[in-house]
Amino acid sequence: MNTSQLKTKFLRHANSYAKFRGYEFGIGASHDIESFCQRAAEEVLKHPDADGNMAGVLIQRANQAFETFIDAMIVEANEIPNYAQRHPGKIGEDTFARAKDVLCPIWPFC
Repeated sequence: MNTSQLKTKFLRHANSYAKFRGYEFGIGASHDIESFCQRAAEEVLKHPDADGNMAGVLIQRANQAFETFIDAMIVEANEIPNYAQRHPGKIGEDTFARAKDVLCPIWPFC
């Protein structure tokens, strides 16, 4: 698997998980998440165990990190005054920035 393919895999997972939780990314956050997916793909593929039996485990750990990050964005959407009312069903740049402040550094994307 190359970087582009893994990035796409992570992006699909992130979008799917957000949708599962009842949300979708706003335009700005979509770009931010896409950048995180790129970074995650690069980090996973440069990991010493990426070619061995651990590749699947590394991908799973990365997907779990995305889920944790998205969950934090959802929490922030409910913490920012009137955010949920102004942006129903969306998690955006503001929630992304606040989740990043809380969670980073978190492997593999920040």
